[in-house]
Amino acid sequence: MNSPDIGGLIEEAKQVMGLSQTKVFSSDVLRVEFQGVNQPHLTLVDLPGLFRAGSREQSEHEAPIVHQMVRGYMEQPRSIILAVVSAKSDFALQEVTKYARELDPDGMRTLGLITKPDTLSKDSDSEVAYIAMAQNKDVVFRLGWHVLRNRSFETRDVSAEARDVEETRFFESGAWASLNPSTVGIRSLKPRLSNILRDQILQHLPSLHSDVLSGIQDCELRLKQLGEARSTPYEQRRHLQRVSWKFSVLMKASVDGVYSDAFFGHAKTEEGRRKRLRAVVQNGLEDFAEDVRIKGHAQAITEDDGEHDSGSKQVSTITRTAYHIQADRQRRALKEKIQNEFNPSRAAFGLNDADLSRLINIVVEREEADMGDYASQLAVANLVAEKQSSAIDRAHNEEKLSNLVKASQELQRLDRHLLQLHGKTVGVFAISVH
Repeated sequence: MNSPDIGGLIEEAKQVMGLSQTKVFSSDVLRVEFQGVNQPHLTLVDLPGLFRAGSREQSEHEAPIVHQMVRGYMEQPRSIILAVVSAKSDFALQEVTKYARELDPDGMRTLGLITKPDTLSKDSDSEVAYIAMAQNKDVVFRLGWHVLRNRSFETRDVSAEARDVEETRFFESGAWASLNPSTVGIRSLKPRLSNILRDQILQHLPSLHSDVLSGIQDCELRLKQLGEARSTPYEQRRHLQRVSWKFSVLMKASVDGVYSDAFFGHAKTEEGRRKRLRAVVQNGLEDFAEDVRIKGHAQAITEDDGEHDSGSKQVSTITRTAYHIQADRQRRALKEKIQNEFNPSRAAFGLNDADLSRLINIVVEREEADMGDYASQLAVANLVAEKQSSAIDRAHNEEKLSNLVKASQELQRLDRHLLQLHGKTVGVFAISVH
């Protein structure tokens, strides 16, 4: 895209992130990727500016959130710190350089970036001080400094090409013309950052590859824990079949008394003994048989002229005559209820007993078939369907695993390439792992 609507995209993302006038900052990341033959191999993270005092646009209680976010990125040993300072403000009041010197005390991975140089009065002390800083004479960083001329409010709508032309004209005149051309302007900044990032990657290549391999192992372990996807009915049935098969194998082994599977554990442990089903069932059945023999009846039937010891005070007794009488009474009550429920007049519908019987059979058969299928599908879904959070977790780890595998392959190729070069100049190369 020649003119991407980044502003519109950011506004859309702000709504998704839940940002508003009361919530200005979020730890979520909006990633915008540009692809093209003229694009540099570079990943930039645009962080909010540091502040302490609140204003209408940013509240004071959100300052710690921003500071923590900025420090989190700057603390990463593989990150290149772009310490942006504005020539419009007093350098001593800009905290970013304080953080840079604290987290990168030797200045090994910090590049200073001076903006708004055109706001300084010509030949003023401030201009002289910032030019000295740009020459790496004041605050010294191993990577040095770079100077950019930003659009002003009046020129905010000019094209990128016009902005670049105006920037070039500015650095070719006045005191700023004394600076090395490779340290000023946007055109020289892109390749400079790519080279810096390349050197940083080469320096951390062994540890980077180690971390990538560790990340691959973590993703594979997590995916193994999550199991295969079960989002579709087919995947759910397949998973259920696999689990059922495994269960059947374990049950057969349990019944046969073959406890070689790791599931059964050790026989001398309490857990291992509980899993030996054949022995557990046999012991349980013997205990159950004894309990049923002694306590398994609700009433003890006695002869009319005899006595009977029920074996338990909780079991009542009933004579044999009083027991056959109770059964007859239950049968009569059931017959009367059926007659009352199913013998209303059906003449108004023109249905005789045979018609009604056939109609009931048709309805019952169709209902049983439909409800059987529905109940089966519902049971499978409720039994094996995975939570949405698990599906999201799996998709995230699968994507991450794919990226890490590609990164590992790229790093291996790069390592072989470096061995072949034997100290020759390496072309611009950069890898971003997210």
